[in-house]
Amino acid sequence: MDYAFKILGMNRVQLKAATENFKSQRVAERLGLSLEGIERDGELHDKGFVDLKIFALLKKDFISSN
Repeated sequence: MDYAFKILGMNRVQLKAATENFKSQRVAERLGLSLEGIERDGELHDKGFVDLKIFALLKKDFISSN
């Protein structure tokens, strides 16, 4: 996160994970990203479209917490 916000100057970091992909969701949570919502049928997989959980962290929230 330091690299994304302080070096690259990004304002937002976002991660999308399939609703059944619990390992990726835990990564987002460990990094401090907040769940913003569900993108329905957001990605096509072998067995059809899957819903995605959208996690994000804003620079202002990261800076204020560090």
